[in-house]
Amino acid sequence: MKNFCIRRSMDYQEIQVEHSKYNKFYLFNNPNHEPITVIPDGCMDIQFVWQEGKGQIHLCGSFLQGSVSSIGQYDRCFGIKFNLGIIPDIDHISIEELINNRYVLNQEGDLELPTSKMIEYLASHDRLEDLVRYFVEQFGDLVFYETNHIIQKAIEEIVKTSGLVSVRHLAEKMGYSQCYISRVFKRFMGITLKRYASIIRCQNAIRFIEDNEESIIYEQLGYYDQAHFINEFKRFTSYTPYNYKKHMDQLLIV
Repeated sequence: MKNFCIRRSMDYQEIQVEHSKYNKFYLFNNPNHEPITVIPDGCMDIQFVWQEGKGQIHLCGSFLQGSVSSIGQYDRCFGIKFNLGIIPDIDHISIEELINNRYVLNQEGDLELPTSKMIEYLASHDRLEDLVRYFVEQFGDLVFYETNHIIQKAIEEIVKTSGLVSVRHLAEKMGYSQCYISRVFKRFMGITLKRYASIIRCQNAIRFIEDNEESIIYEQLGYYDQAHFINEFKRFTSYTPYNYKKHMDQLLIV
């Protein structure tokens, strides 16, 4: 998944993994607090952030449109991107509260793990590989919501079709009413199924542009016309396709 638009000069690292829960791990070192644009991806993140030597843990939901992220105000951030539909089970936080938002996990009981000890360890290590190994070891017992089979199937179809799927099609394929599928999806994921599909479609559009395949974007991803594509791309990335291509030597979508 593409999550941030940053300047190529920024110190950024990531490790992508094939795992049932994790999508990738990433590390920002940003002492100059350069702006970071967040790109909606429909996923949840846990971020360990530091500012002036003080650390916090944030649980972050997906944004609904591209915008400058508050992550840019921190000196350092180690993040964990979960796979689509994977949501940590924290009793007092609802998914609706996390959409377009982040929650500070200050209490030890939030994750039922020694969070202070974890922040201290992660702050004292620089290699991303070491941070990943430590996180996986310590978070092995982290509890996640059990994904409803309707959600699983809907996400599979949305990803398989690159976001080019309708609620009606899903309802017919899965044998439920459109209203029921829409209601279940919104309750579990915090966003509408239609918006979620648009996010996945834009994620694929980014790859088409980076691979110089703009000519087949409309055909493959079902945009009505050029204006429709430009408006949606800008809504999710804060850039028009032209401006992103023009500045690709300076910008990096990661």
